[in-house]
Parts: sequence; structure tokens; C-alpha cells
Amino acid sequence: MSEVPVAGKNVFVTGGSSGIGRACALAFAAQGAKVTIAALPEDDLAEMEKRDVAGNRFRCLGGDLTDDRFLEDINGDVRNADILLNSAGMAIAAPFLDNDPDDWDRMFAINVRATMRITLAAARGMVDRGRGHIITISSALAHAVSPNTLCYAATKHALAAMHQGIRLELLGKGVRSTEIRPGLVWHTKLGSQSTHPAVRDHATGRAYEGMDPDDVARAVLFAATAPDPIELDVIEIKPLGQL
Repeated sequence: MSEVPVAGKNVFVTGGSSGIGRACALAFAAQGAKVTIAALPEDDLAEMEKRDVAGNRFRCLGGDLTDDRFLEDINGDVRNADILLNSAGMAIAAPFLDNDPDDWDRMFAINVRATMRITLAAARGMVDRGRGHIITISSALAHAVSPNTLCYAATKHALAAMHQGIRLELLGKGVRSTEIRPGLVWHTKLGSQSTHPAVRDHATGRAYEGMDPDDVARAVLFAATAPDPIELDVIEIKPLGQL
């Protein structure tokens, strides 16, 4: 069985202007896919809009994925996706006793609710066409919890449950679902969202180096190009030395 090419396919990437989402958007475009990015209307998104990758330009939609009106505006693009990559998210880490419940609301709004809304729209379109692939970036924390990550890990547990539910409910409808669980990844904005001293101290005590977003993008492409009869359920990718 040979790989399924992504050239010419409509790929919708949330959070595609930075970090893992950006690396994946570039990787899909390099393979000839037609990539649409939804992300906050910031400099990173403007930079992606100017990019030309192997003759392919990105369609960039700027807005807040927690805003229902923005989700309604992009609904048509999401429903037309052959491949949906859920990559948008935020992480605010702190010891539980120092948690701010407002941060919980922000993380669940983007990591879980927005992701489920977008996935619902994409899945409906895919089922109508009888084909499609939903790829969700969760985390190695989707089955484990590290110190200071309780709420963030809870949102990733929720995404793991969403993925498994999709696999069960869309069985036989031509839609594949894959969960990608990265370990520590450098060069993303997630690290800048946590300022608690305990988080910084924990980070400096690691005995391993983080991965590059391109490492995760390779795993995403591996899943997206798997032969048609194959559905890759969960791919966990970690730096050497991370338990």
C-alpha cells in the first residue's frame, strides 16, 4: 500500500501562525496542499499570509476562535476541509494552589470548546462527502499530569476523549481521526504564557531538550499520508529522555 498524497487537498489549520500549527501549515503547503489558517490577527499571521511555499499561498483568516461570530464566519471553510488540523491552544501553568480560575476558563474556551465547535463543523462536511481526516494536537499530558499543569492537562484529557468519541461515532462514515501527543516542544508561544517562578524552576531542572515544531509536523504528515485503509489512532512523540 502506498502513501496517500495531500497535494490539492483542502487543509484547515487552527493556530497555524506560530509553533506547531505553523510548522504543520508549512509542511502541508510544501506537499502541494491548499492550506487555510485561522489564528489571531497578529504579526505572525500577517507574515504567513505573505509566504509562498512551492508556489502555494496561504489563505489566512484572522480572528478569535473563542468568538462564536468568528466561528460562524469561517464555518464554510471548515466544512470544506479535507483535513482539519486542530492546533490552536494555550497553556498557563502554575501550582494548583496558586491557580486563577479565570485562566481555567480561558484555557477551556480555546483548547476544548473552540476545538470541539470547529471539529463538529468539519466532521459534518466530511460525513456528507464520505471522506476526511481530523487530526488533533493534544499532548503527552493527555494521559499523565506533570507538576503545575493540572488545568492544561485536563483540557488535553478532554481532547483525547473527543478524539476517541469521534472514532466511535464516525465509524464506517469514511472519516479518519488521529490524536498527536507531543512531549516538550521548544519555539512555541506556550512557554511565554506561564510566568510563575515554580514553572520556570521546573523547566530549568529538565534533563532533556525539547523538540522542534518541525518534528511534530513530520508526525502529522505521516498520519495524513497513511494509506486509505489505515487509521492511525494515537501518535505520541517525545524528546529522548522524557518519561
